[in-house]
Amino acid sequence: MCSSRPERLLVDHCHRTGLVRGLLCTSCNTAEGLQSAPSFVAYRQRPPAVMLGMEEQYGSAWDGLALTATKKGQRNAAHVDAAEALFAGITDRFRLEEK
Repeated sequence: MCSSRPERLLVDHCHRTGLVRGLLCTSCNTAEGLQSAPSFVAYRQRPPAVMLGMEEQYGSAWDGLALTATKKGQRNAAHVDAAEALFAGITDRFRLEEK
């Protein structure tokens, strides 16, 4: 985006779809999510990966594959269900101990 020649490029991805968009320098990768400049809008609408016909799921050695917004919602719902079940089990146990 900025035409600099950094030593290191970062893999940029869409947080909604989890798909790789392209490679950006650190500054552009940070600014990309905050900018409404025409060049950034054009980049998001038609990223280099799309122009090259690529459809790659973003993943890192630390975090694994990026989750799409839908999968994040499903994961969060599963966490809520697990927390509610745990809470119900704990409150049931306390009720039994009170008797």
